[in-house]
Amino acid sequence: MALAPQLRASLLSFGDFFRHIGAGADLQTFGREYVIKNKPADVVDEFLAFYAAIPLSRCVIEGIRHVAIWRALQKRAESARLVFIDIEKPALLNRLMARSAIDLNDARRRLDHAVESEVMDLRNAAEIVLKQHSRALAVAAVMDELAKLR
Repeated sequence: MALAPQLRASLLSFGDFFRHIGAGADLQTFGREYVIKNKPADVVDEFLAFYAAIPLSRCVIEGIRHVAIWRALQKRAESARLVFIDIEKPALLNRLMARSAIDLNDARRRLDHAVESEVMDLRNAAEIVLKQHSRALAVAAVMDELAKLR
């Protein structure tokens, strides 16, 4: 994601966190079950401990899939802002296929996974929602919107 370097921020990824603790398990299934079995505040504490060696004063956290996790993060960092970059499904499928080296049917299955069911709730909870067709435009728009919030 190009946003973190533009903001001179650390990048923290829930995907990387769940890949590490899931040790090869299906990322979507493992992450969803983990969040269901554990208190959101505990998941956030573990996530932040995983990144303990990284400066957290300014960071971008990607891969949030649950509103409860977002709310727990908000309690830990009152200056946190939820930015939702709304990417159209064809572009999302293309990015998923390229990143994961999967075919179109597998990409569709991943987008239909139960863990993705809260994505629209996160969109509704976001302070900044941007519909962008290019990553460069999205980064510029996020930076403009964040500047307005200060």
